[in-house]
Amino acid sequence: EAQTALTTIASNTGATPDQTVNITVYTSGQDYMASVMGVPEWSGGIELSRYNSIFVVIDPGALNLDLPAVAHELTHIVVGQITSNPYNSIPFWLNEGLAMHIQYAGANLPSRFTTLLSSAITNNNLISVRSLSDPFSAYADKADLSYAESVSVVAYLIKQYGSGKMNQLLETFHQGSTYDGALQANYGFDMDGLFNQWKAWVTAGNGNQLIH
Repeated sequence: EAQTALTTIASNTGATPDQTVNITVYTSGQDYMASVMGVPEWSGGIELSRYNSIFVVIDPGALNLDLPAVAHELTHIVVGQITSNPYNSIPFWLNEGLAMHIQYAGANLPSRFTTLLSSAITNNNLISVRSLSDPFSAYADKADLSYAESVSVVAYLIKQYGSGKMNQLLETFHQGSTYDGALQANYGFDMDGLFNQWKAWVTAGNGNQLIH
């Protein structure tokens, strides 16, 4: 699972790990929650970039459902390694959107995400990209909508502008750029411009293009 994820990460972002990544697997959500402090109740995995380590819950009876969490958290580590700088981190929508994009590569996004996104489009209450730059809500529904929007925004950028541009964006963040500055330098628009373009794209019936 990890090796497949690394191949997908490289093809979508050009990023490869420059240090060994340690993976710790819990077979019980209860053990995970007791050991990894400070995570939301809905969490099934976490990464600690400074230690190049990820921790995931994989139920032996639900391998197909739980294994993709490895790809998700591994993406965080690899992206963290190539964007690391002493000045700034990347926005949450980009970090989580890329992780979701790799996690569900070649698969359908679960309905709990697509249903919320479709509803937000219909009711015109999408969360702005600028608002998605900060940590997501601790409430599961709001968090799931944030994840759904983030992966759709990342899919839009990769589909419209290519993986090469995504690699350049990550490299710009490695230099310590601001959120708006990095987007402006690579795409010619800031976060508000991205939101307007993506919103027009996704409301035009491209919700089925969330991943690939």
